[in-house]
Amino acid sequence: MALLGGAAVSVCVSWVLAAVVDPRQVPRRAVAYDASDGGWLIMQHQTTGGVYLEARHAAKRDWGPEQACGPPDTRTAGDQTTAWASRTQDGQPEWLLLGFDVPVAATSIRIHETYNPGAIVRIAAVAPNGSESLLWAGQNPTDAEWRELNVPLSSPVPIQKLKLYLDSPAVPGWNEIDAVGLCAADRRIHWAVTAEASSTFASGQAPNRDASSLAPDWSGLRSPRPASEARQTGRFAAAFGWPFPALCIRGPLPDSGSLATIPFPPFRPVWGGLLIDSMAYGLVLWLGFVVLTRPARLLREVVRMRRGACPRCGYDLRFDFARGCPECGLLRAK
Repeated sequence: MALLGGAAVSVCVSWVLAAVVDPRQVPRRAVAYDASDGGWLIMQHQTTGGVYLEARHAAKRDWGPEQACGPPDTRTAGDQTTAWASRTQDGQPEWLLLGFDVPVAATSIRIHETYNPGAIVRIAAVAPNGSESLLWAGQNPTDAEWRELNVPLSSPVPIQKLKLYLDSPAVPGWNEIDAVGLCAADRRIHWAVTAEASSTFASGQAPNRDASSLAPDWSGLRSPRPASEARQTGRFAAAFGWPFPALCIRGPLPDSGSLATIPFPPFRPVWGGLLIDSMAYGLVLWLGFVVLTRPARLLREVVRMRRGACPRCGYDLRFDFARGCPECGLLRAK
């Protein structure tokens, strides 16, 4: 009962804080980090009783792995910022991991190599558990500056993640890739929507960094989804409660790029914070009940005994306490 009462108090406290506290009024902390689908900026505003977070999709970085997402957009061969490039020209083997919106029963793989092609030596499909299935292996040296590599598959293979392995030292120079697509049986090409790489020459870039310290699980912002929606508007999450966030609300940011209007009241539970807050408030309620009722009970028993009555039920014992109470059985042998 105390836990239920504590939960009710926790919900009420969260709603009151949501009504009176605006975490966006305090200075923000921000961290740029690489998600699997490019650069994301996580912004956090936190104050007592409330926290507000935003995730905004950053523009594609020059030579970043996200340049390999979407249809080809590198118009000429050469060292172009609109294609992915590794950190070094020929320092070590590299890999490029591509993700697609849905599993595609691919009949072929199309890769736009826009600078020094021929470094790709293996292509594998990556299962949800991380295991890999080899789709193709070989050597494709070429002297051309540009190549559209088309790898046919003997039978349609459902693919949602694709990993390219490059023997970069074997092909001198930057081995740049602009786009990777899966060709379905209906000849439709599904272009990659997420990309990450073993390294990148992306300029002005903060190193890969886990955003879990700023974007906890309840926010849904560690990897904002759906990717198409998040790229257009970004997403926000806000949570309220004390001493820990207990209720949250989240949604898309407005297209204008302005701060989101936080709907009221928050309704989505933050289970960890709600449980801890409920236990804390339940304990306070129980202690308050004890503090308020025990002295009154003791005083009532003393008054009854001074009247010669049973301290438990108030039955008149005429000061004959030794025989016990015939009414409630206090001090009587069973």
